Amino acid sequence: MPDRQTISLCMIVRDEQDHLARCLGSARPWVDEMVVVDTGSRDRTVQIARSFGARVSRHAWTDDFAAARNFSLERAGGDWILVLDADEELDQDSAPHLRRLVDDPVHNGFVLQLLNLMPDGTQGMLQAPRLFRNHRGVRYHGAIHEVPRGLEPVGVAGVRVLHHGYNLAPGQKARKHAQRLELLQRWVVREPDSVAAHTYLAQRLNAHGGSSEKALRHGLEALRLAQEQGPGRHEMDRILRAVCFSLAAQRRFDQVIRYARRLQAALPDHPDGYFLELGAQVEQNQWPRIVEVSGRLLKWLAHWEARPGRCPYQEVISQQQAPLALHSRVLALAHLARDDEAAEAFAHLLGRPGVESRARVLLETLRQRGLGKLASRLAAEAAARHPDWTWTTGFTRPRLG
Repeated sequence: MPDRQTISLCMIVRDEQDHLARCLGSARPWVDEMVVVDTGSRDRTVQIARSFGARVSRHAWTDDFAAARNFSLERAGGDWILVLDADEELDQDSAPHLRRLVDDPVHNGFVLQLLNLMPDGTQGMLQAPRLFRNHRGVRYHGAIHEVPRGLEPVGVAGVRVLHHGYNLAPGQKARKHAQRLELLQRWVVREPDSVAAHTYLAQRLNAHGGSSEKALRHGLEALRLAQEQGPGRHEMDRILRAVCFSLAAQRRFDQVIRYARRLQAALPDHPDGYFLELGAQVEQNQWPRIVEVSGRLLKWLAHWEARPGRCPYQEVISQQQAPLALHSRVLALAHLARDDEAAEAFAHLLGRPGVESRARVLLETLRQRGLGKLASRLAAEAAARHPDWTWTTGFTRPRLG
């Protein structure tokens, strides 16, 4: 009988005393060794790591996350490597599946479900390659947002990792953003032909209120380089999303639609292409197209909601946007005088959790646009279905993107 497969937890840390114990405590029952690489902590991070039995090594910080990751891999002795960050936690309900995964004879690695726990109580899910065989030449690449290469074939696993990194104080968020932005800018200068460097810089500028014009330049440069370096080598969804968000910030909605359709053509089962176009069509009140695009978006959202562990895309930003898509769909059908279809879409909206406020806004919007008869019909249906809701007025126009 073959020997039992062993797992090494590999981490890189710096000044993580507030999070590290939770992470190590969640992983310790499921791994055979814990390798922690410290890149210059000045708090109690190292002492906490050692108190959990971790083997701690020091590594001078060189503005390169991949270099630190690879340093940690070199110190791992297990048959498999599990990678976690200090602000993450291995979900204890799904962690037992790790043992089944490492006995898999086919795959060299697995993507795990990374659940981003947001301050408002919602969750966003990514899929990230965090478990892979050791001693197979896997190396990380990228000064920031580093990714491992050499994993193929890769499987999709149901193991979940809870990410607490978005629950930071405002000052911590600002410092983290400034540090990451500086790293990305240095990366672009150091590797001007790196698709990833330009893409991630464009994303960060978009997400944190940077210059949309600068973000657009980097997004378009990433797209040019990706096309030049060959199809299939890079994540076109990430690149085209960055371009669309930059254009949307400049209210260049015709061009948002153009690039969103490129994403639809490249990845027809990816919801984000339809989500991005829907936002632009809503801004332009293009009712027939809103009905068409919202239908496609809702179809793929439902498809991947039913198969969360099988979605082939690491990132789906539209994954929790079904209520917004239904909102837009009801509004468009109402303007097209397709009242029965609007009522059907509204019923689907009411069937989703946490939509009380959105339903009120939608009804008020219909009234303000002279569609009071339909609004009254939908309000009666909502009151019958949810008699505990408080039907107050108030209007805030929702925005996509």
